[in-house]
Amino acid sequence: PRRRSRKPAQRAVSVACVPGASVQGVKLAGKDDIVYAPDQPDFIFDQGLTIAAWIKANSLGGTQSIVRKRFDGNSSFTLAIDDKKLTFVVRLTNGKLVGVTAAIKADRLTHVAATYDGQRAQLYIDGALAAKANGAGKIAPGAGPILIGNDADGRQFKGMIDEIWLNTLAAPADVVKGLTCIRKPPVATLSPAMTPATPPNTPVAFDLAVTNPSGASCPADQF
Repeated sequence: PRRRSRKPAQRAVSVACVPGASVQGVKLAGKDDIVYAPDQPDFIFDQGLTIAAWIKANSLGGTQSIVRKRFDGNSSFTLAIDDKKLTFVVRLTNGKLVGVTAAIKADRLTHVAATYDGQRAQLYIDGALAAKANGAGKIAPGAGPILIGNDADGRQFKGMIDEIWLNTLAAPADVVKGLTCIRKPPVATLSPAMTPATPPNTPVAFDLAVTNPSGASCPADQF
């Protein structure tokens, strides 16, 4: 199941809009660049979590926050690049950490997603399960904002982020794959493109073809 709603978000003035996976994303280049959503009453993740986004990292060096939820001086959950790998970590109410990592490439538009269902943490790359780790519990609550592309310690993501998707449940694999769908407008063509000169009121037959150029992970459309 999905829970969808629009939430307020803010950005640093220097954060620039750039071409993204679909229409426009944000580019984080300056050391203080950040996008964040203030804490909301329904940001409760004790039943699970899904984080997803399109990213394009300039490099894989250092620790780069993609999405992080603050909890005191730590984080309730983190999706980041760390030690040249995509890393997902959740902090549980019992104090334990559950973490999982997967290989990722720089300078490549990539869809990343992470889920936690109270039993296991899973990482997806381009809609496919890349890694998982077991660990039972509930995610520790945090009163802080959801930070995107940076954090209070300056662990800035250097690159482009687009289509952030957040869920208070662990999305199943088919939903995660569906998030990689990039829809494009259909292309219609007529054949012949031009007919010979035709007298008035004379019917002319054309073949109409409609091409759906959306990605393979998109559901079938009606035209």
